[in-house]
Amino acid sequence: MIIAPRTFQKSSRSRVNLDEKREHCTNSMFLRFMGNDDEVNLSLMIDATNRCQLRCRYCYYGRKGSTEMDVHRVMQAADNFSAVFGKKLKSIDFHYMGGEPLLAWKQILDLNRLGRQHFESLGVRFSWSLTSNLINLDERKADHMVAEGASIHCSIDGPSDIHNRNRPFKDGTGSYDATVRHIRNALRISPDDSARVTVCPEHANSLDRIAEGILGHGFKHIGLFPANNMNWDEQDVSGWAESIAEVWRKYRNPDGTRMVGTLLDQRRQGHKTKRFDYCGAGKALWALDVTGNLFFCHHLTNRPEFAVIDAASNTTRDIRTAIERSAQPPKCGTMSEHCRACTAKDFCYGGCWANNLLTNGEATTPEQSECRLKVATVRTLGDALIIKSNVAATCKIQPRSCIIRDSGCTCQRCETCQKCDECQRCDDCLRCDEVRT
Repeated sequence: MIIAPRTFQKSSRSRVNLDEKREHCTNSMFLRFMGNDDEVNLSLMIDATNRCQLRCRYCYYGRKGSTEMDVHRVMQAADNFSAVFGKKLKSIDFHYMGGEPLLAWKQILDLNRLGRQHFESLGVRFSWSLTSNLINLDERKADHMVAEGASIHCSIDGPSDIHNRNRPFKDGTGSYDATVRHIRNALRISPDDSARVTVCPEHANSLDRIAEGILGHGFKHIGLFPANNMNWDEQDVSGWAESIAEVWRKYRNPDGTRMVGTLLDQRRQGHKTKRFDYCGAGKALWALDVTGNLFFCHHLTNRPEFAVIDAASNTTRDIRTAIERSAQPPKCGTMSEHCRACTAKDFCYGGCWANNLLTNGEATTPEQSECRLKVATVRTLGDALIIKSNVAATCKIQPRSCIIRDSGCTCQRCETCQKCDECQRCDDCLRCDEVRT
């Protein structure tokens, strides 16, 4: 395929022009992202195939198919869409997902060849990576990924009994042995890779056994994440909170860094808190399905009704217009009423907004199981979540201290303070806490 050469046009939109566009723009999150002068390092999550050998109990993808990506259409979509960022675009990473991406190895190699040639000719750094169940990761593929400087991220759910229950082959047999035999290849590609572990409710009390088993395979770090949209009752939530606190404190590398991560973001530094915001989906992270349709998040690619636009067949101008007019994303910087009264709000982006959208039909209404699990985790981990730092000297409010376990403050000063990037607890919040206690 020959792609017509493209030159980047320097963005010269003034604040007046942005304000004029805001009147016609539903997607304020994207407009705000594009309104700054920051470079864009674009992560493009690409469904290499909708095939998969496994039938994981919790898989967000839903029904599997039998189609590999159309390399030419996906490449055209990547080119048309990336032009939206103009001169701001500095790098692009093709991150292959699915389905199981290693089932479309030939297509991945073909798209990488086209992508590297095209983007590097424009002065844009090109890289690639993938998320895999490891079953098809042989020596040849691993050698190629090492030579290319690619990276890999893998999913494994723990000891054989737990993994086989959660991640069986489509015939119902367990996949543990077929997975762990290739961990050595995965760590050869990405020695510092963090294993992704999805925890179902019945295993909430088994996190220590899960962590010990996976770290024993040579991983330096694991991420423990509760399965979404499953029935987490109060006993399960309590078991999760106690168990995550145990492994959080128990497992550390020789340099003192933690070996276990979880569903909370360690954003709080002392009583300084970064501005409430959602994840990178719809900003510097996007997704393409096997035919080149554009989505805000890879969690949505098997749901055609959430496609923003066919990026392979439409112009860059049409793509940007479709993005700006989309009502799917949350209103950036707006904290929902539910979040304002939540104890976990300083360690949470309001949940996965794509999962919120799938579950509730609205991006800013948190999925309730995830919400309850985060609150329980914050209450259990407490001060361990804080990164020590001094109060920012630029803040006009200068709070005395921060109380993590407060139930949230909706005082006028706090809501006003949300407009700055160095948001901190105000004295009124502390007095509220004193009254409550």
